Amino acid sequence: MSKLYLQDIVKSIKFENLPNEWQTLDLESFSDNKNLFDYQQNALKNSLIALYLYFKEYNIDKKEFF
Repeated sequence: MSKLYLQDIVKSIKFENLPNEWQTLDLESFSDNKNLFDYQQNALKNSLIALYLYFKEYNIDKKEFF
């Protein structure tokens, strides 16, 4: 079985430790009538962590990121 590197990287960082501007999105509401489940909200948080690391911490250097 292959190792999940990105998952390990994302799990090592708490969403609450991201800068405020990366946390201001409404992760609960999908629309006026629909809310996201916890697992969907967690998936969005993990995606935001990965994007933050890629764009801010690693300066879009794909080799350094992985």
